[in-house]
Amino acid sequence: MAYSDAEKEQILRDIGDPKRVLVFCQKHMYFGEPETAPAAGCKGCWLVYYTILIGRTPPHLRAQRIEELRSLISHMNEEVEKGNFDIDLFNQPVVTVDRNAN
Repeated sequence: MAYSDAEKEQILRDIGDPKRVLVFCQKHMYFGEPETAPAAGCKGCWLVYYTILIGRTPPHLRAQRIEELRSLISHMNEEVEKGNFDIDLFNQPVVTVDRNAN
């Protein structure tokens, strides 16, 4: 995904904003870097991947991205029903808040 200079500047401002959150998989220390793939089979890494994917999507493209994810989930459900896809998802993700983190 190529970002314009303005989009890159906005992302950098957002990262430094103390009101923003940092999402990562503590088990694999995966922070959703675009150049690094999530750990295979780790639901924590994949939660981070999709959370970051939506977070990094410019506002004007978010509806399109949500529709792409809706379609992906629909196809995954079809494959699960056929017995061709085995997935282990969180019933409820574990989220912790560390207000003292740097």
